[in-house]
Amino acid sequence: MKHLEAPTRLFDIPHLLFHRRPKQVCFRLGTAELTATTYCQQAECLALSLLQRGLRRGDVVALVSDNQPEWNLASMGVLAAGGAMLPLPKGLTAEEYLDAFACTQTRLLFVDSADLCRRFRLLLPQADTLRSLVCFSPCEDCVSLADYLHSEAASATASQLRRRQNLITTDDISTVYYSGNGTCLQLTHRQQLLDAQAATATLPTREAAEPFCTPLCTQQGYMLNLAYQLLGRPITYPTL
Repeated sequence: MKHLEAPTRLFDIPHLLFHRRPKQVCFRLGTAELTATTYCQQAECLALSLLQRGLRRGDVVALVSDNQPEWNLASMGVLAAGGAMLPLPKGLTAEEYLDAFACTQTRLLFVDSADLCRRFRLLLPQADTLRSLVCFSPCEDCVSLADYLHSEAASATASQLRRRQNLITTDDISTVYYSGNGTCLQLTHRQQLLDAQAATATLPTREAAEPFCTPLCTQQGYMLNLAYQLLGRPITYPTL
């Protein structure tokens, strides 16, 4: 892959980490760790699965989750397939979630628990564009992230994924932030990378001793999360 030392799209970052130090731990949660190799490979597996399931360039995929390694896998997989992320906090009203889905025409939703999955299934009939739920943990009510990662991408190949990625430019929308009342803020790959690169100068010179607590669903949290990755620093999320 080109530009390994200077990523131009957010989904270049896992490849950058893999080529620098394949065994480097990228994320920790409790005793679980995610290395650069696994991060890169699973993000690509997810992208292939999303491509197989019909995700189109520019489609919006929502994430409702606490800080955890799977958040990064989901976001990078979506971006690598050409989609855009819609990070949403927990605690919004049903009306606010439906408004966010409507104004972004959200196609798919990732959640972090079976409980959230059951709650959002009740909203599916009211969300015109939202078709599927994916849960980070095993769940009887919807497909799990593991199902996506281990699916046989028979109709989507690595070459098809590369062709999709070659169409994605630095000015493509990468993340959409819901502002309320039918309004959203759209950010490009270029904007988010520039913000993250600028933030690297503000981070501690050594690996952070404290857990990373800034919510990933916020602009500030995601920017800092990217900045740590650009520096190759492990990120430890607090256990709940």
